[in-house]
Amino acid sequence: KINLKIESNTKYDNRQAIVIFKDKDSSLADTLKINQVQKNAIILTQKQYQAKATGEDLTVELNSNIEYDVIIPQDAISWISQIKTKALTTDILKFHIEANLESNKRSTKILFKAKNSNHSDTLQITQLANRAISIAKQEYNLSSTATNIFVEVTTNIDFKTIIPTNAQSWIKLIQTESTQKNSLHFSISANDNYEKRSAKVKIVDNTDDKNYIECTINQAQRDTIIIKNKIFELSADGGEINVNIKTNVLYKTII
Repeated sequence: KINLKIESNTKYDNRQAIVIFKDKDSSLADTLKINQVQKNAIILTQKQYQAKATGEDLTVELNSNIEYDVIIPQDAISWISQIKTKALTTDILKFHIEANLESNKRSTKILFKAKNSNHSDTLQITQLANRAISIAKQEYNLSSTATNIFVEVTTNIDFKTIIPTNAQSWIKLIQTESTQKNSLHFSISANDNYEKRSAKVKIVDNTDDKNYIECTINQAQRDTIIIKNKIFELSADGGEINVNIKTNVLYKTII
């Protein structure tokens, strides 16, 4: 009786050996073939990915010597899907990440699990939040009198406020300790001109000037009716007079 000790196979391939039992004094011999299975494994080359808020396709490389299932959590199947393609090998997997329209980042873990054993590996995908800016009201139509307006901003980012240069004389951003971060207080001066005026105030992402929203402020003109000559003297015989009127409003004549 011969006892052979077989060491564990730490490799990811099957291995084989042939043991020969031979008579010392003759050519008499017999052989014993030993086959040892590989160490089963599922190994991701990269275990964490960060996806853009706008969505993208991710390519995931996985090394495995066994059959496995890809398990996407139920609460993530609305924004992550596996792309099936014949052009890829079985160990190169593609996932499509939908755009994140929410103001918070999101994360999930995808499980790669062997079909017939407990071997597994886990891929974590985190998607950045949408850098969103919105305002409750995008246009204000104001009278010619001085007033104040409060613009409510909903956002998950830091932002700056840009008032056009030609409107800075009549639109002022008021910064006070009591003003909430996402409530912008503007002081609007009286319009003493006879023409209406308008400006677009930009609320801009601090890190991306292309990400902004505009608030339009329209202010009515100063209404006026001006008669150039207000007194006319006529002879007793009467006659015609021409009245020169300057105005920026509709009017009626009352005698």
